[in-house]
Amino acid sequence: MLLRRMINHVKAQNWTAVALDFVIVVVGVFLGIQVSNWNDARVEKQTAEAFAGRLVSEMQAEAVLYADTVSYYASVQENAEAAFLAVNDVSTATDEEFLISAFRATQFFWYSRRRAAYDELKSTGALNLIRDEQLRDTAVVYFNTDFIEDISDRDQNSPIKTEFGKIVPPDIHRRLRERCGDRPLDETDFANRGATLDYQCTLDLPAVELASAAAALKANAAFAPALILRISDVDATLNVLTENVRLFDFLSAYE
Repeated sequence: MLLRRMINHVKAQNWTAVALDFVIVVVGVFLGIQVSNWNDARVEKQTAEAFAGRLVSEMQAEAVLYADTVSYYASVQENAEAAFLAVNDVSTATDEEFLISAFRATQFFWYSRRRAAYDELKSTGALNLIRDEQLRDTAVVYFNTDFIEDISDRDQNSPIKTEFGKIVPPDIHRRLRERCGDRPLDETDFANRGATLDYQCTLDLPAVELASAAAALKANAAFAPALILRISDVDATLNVLTENVRLFDFLSAYE
């Protein structure tokens, strides 16, 4: 209708009306584009805020699990050093205590990383939606580092785990796993963690069985070197873990 009216105004050489119609068209187009842009910006802002909230939640969960990893490997190191003293006959540990320490020195920590929001942002090329540079940059650095996975891969087939498994009888190994192994960690309950490895336990097995297993383990020529390597590896692991803990310091701003 507006176009027909403009044509009529041109035919009538009513240039004032033509100019007014032209202004109306331009303003209408401009307002339409602006409304569309405002709506797109609003949707993008809402999307960015939702992703940022999810990413913060993921990083907070990772921070808790990362702290759990540090605590866990500190316990592994403590047990490895206790077993080393027993192997060298410079401790008063009982056979049971030695076997428990040696077993716990073989353990490793694994968890499934929380990274769904980050992976979605990365796969869609939308990382720039995260306007908080520190949040974005820290997430990129953290989630593109496979250190946690590398530790687990290394420890699943560590020499100490192999030597321990070859020497200690299956029934004792099973009892160690059941009574002194990792306690289940509720990864959804970050407020109530509890110790997964650092707790008191007993095997309740005949002393003669414990003495035999402990003696065989100590007599195994490959166990002591494997124990030394384990102590060295875990020490290096803890150094890197404790250094990287500061990556999560920025999260205090979101509490």
